[in-house]
Amino acid sequence: MARRNSAADEGIGGALADLGFRRARNGDFRRGKLTLSLDGWANLADRRRNLPAADALEGELGRPGLWKRVVQGKAATRVLELPPDVLTPIHDHTGESDDESPPLLACLRWALATLDGAEPTGWTAPPLDEVEQWYEKQQLIVRQEQCVRQISIVRSADKLALSAPIAPSVPVDLPAERMSWLREVMRETQDRWRMVRVGLVDGSADSSPAAVAEVDLTGAPAAAVESLFVTGLESLRCAVQWSCQSADLLADQRVTCHAWEVRQPQP
Repeated sequence: MARRNSAADEGIGGALADLGFRRARNGDFRRGKLTLSLDGWANLADRRRNLPAADALEGELGRPGLWKRVVQGKAATRVLELPPDVLTPIHDHTGESDDESPPLLACLRWALATLDGAEPTGWTAPPLDEVEQWYEKQQLIVRQEQCVRQISIVRSADKLALSAPIAPSVPVDLPAERMSWLREVMRETQDRWRMVRVGLVDGSADSSPAAVAEVDLTGAPAAAVESLFVTGLESLRCAVQWSCQSADLLADQRVTCHAWEVRQPQP
């Protein structure tokens, strides 16, 4: 998609300066090691410390906000992606602007506040009955042939997230070769689907670990939270549908495949 090049974009540029972002020669905006590009979506990259690709799934699951790690070459870069709706000022039913600043600016403040995993202060999640108006119940069920997954709405006074298992049960004694392939499926899911991050959740004494995908909107600004929820839910549905069959096969030790053992994925 072509880069935005409009009066609206110029206005955003002026507002971004108040957040410390300066326009670079290539049209992106930079604040130290943070780079913001506007290409239909708003893509924020944190280049302060790239990590090995093998660590792409570590350290982000369960943290507030949308930061995740995507693999670029042999390194994993932290990114945060915001959908096109946040680039457009909010209008009421008369067409008048309620706020000349698009929700992007509030979303970037949120992104900066959660950059290092800090819990948002003074934020309260929308009421559950309001959240329930943003989706149909059937949207919380994902089916892909024999695979069926349930998406959960995780909501408390200070948290709002969507979560779904990719592989509900990963045996603790899964062979290392199989685990490498499962992690590759998880990494590709995280790279491919915007707003979605993936990781392993430890099991309890009577349950196995699980591979989980989530969209965490904790701290999201009120002007954008509904749009983020709707887009995030659809992205999560696509991610789970795309990955669940492969994840099930790899986690099922009754299924064997010689190729999984003689060829390993390249991180």
